Amino acid sequence: MHRTLTALTAPLLLGLTATAFAGDHDASPSHRIATLEATHGGETYNAQDAIQADFEVNFGPMNLVGQMAFTPSMSKANVVLNDGTTMIFDGQTAWLSPADAQVPGPPARFHVLTWPYFVAAPFKLDDPGTNHSDAGKLAVKDTDDMRIGTKIAFDAGVGDAPDDWYIAFTDDQGRMDALAYIVSYGKSKEEAEAQASIVLYSDFVEVDGVSFATTWDFHFWDPQAGIGDKKGSAKLSNIQFVTPDAAAFTKPEGAAEAKAPE
Repeated sequence: MHRTLTALTAPLLLGLTATAFAGDHDASPSHRIATLEATHGGETYNAQDAIQADFEVNFGPMNLVGQMAFTPSMSKANVVLNDGTTMIFDGQTAWLSPADAQVPGPPARFHVLTWPYFVAAPFKLDDPGTNHSDAGKLAVKDTDDMRIGTKIAFDAGVGDAPDDWYIAFTDDQGRMDALAYIVSYGKSKEEAEAQASIVLYSDFVEVDGVSFATTWDFHFWDPQAGIGDKKGSAKLSNIQFVTPDAAAFTKPEGAAEAKAPE
């Protein structure tokens, strides 16, 4: 779930209609993804300097509260927790400050690349190195909620976890309200696929015409049965477009490198 790409492809806005949603079986998978991005306001999103939001993430005993900021392409990002712990991705390297900070749950590099990605996901699914295919009709919440999904996979060498895949689903307004995924970060693809998950997006807000989901609910997921046990949740607030200062995405003094798993 960490795509550390430096650029987005231009959205394919010409010729898109509001009926060609990512769940439209008649549209090609790539057309569905382009339409999804346009529905969320991709043209405006991609024109911004950076996105900033307050957040709270709860996964079992893990609780993160703070603020994140990132460039539209996710080429740079930062996560600053309320206790002052700072995680930065400068485009090449992830940093942790203070160097001896104890980050809840996974390592700092995971946090700084993952939570911003879930915000940016509707605008990242057509990045260079992505491959789109028809996932067929799958159970989203349950067998009464069967929808056409569009699968996104990645070329070898793309990001920290190129074996990851996603399946995007949209609501009747064309917004991405569910994203199934695997997390192969630090594990094999087989292990990851045995624990497939889904995030359900809700409580959408518009910021200058760009649609963001402010409530995320994470569950284990079976493509034939739908959601299983709840894994965690997240809330966003105070989402805004900002022009960051020069230090926002640079290594803090005395920071330690937050390395990817071997």
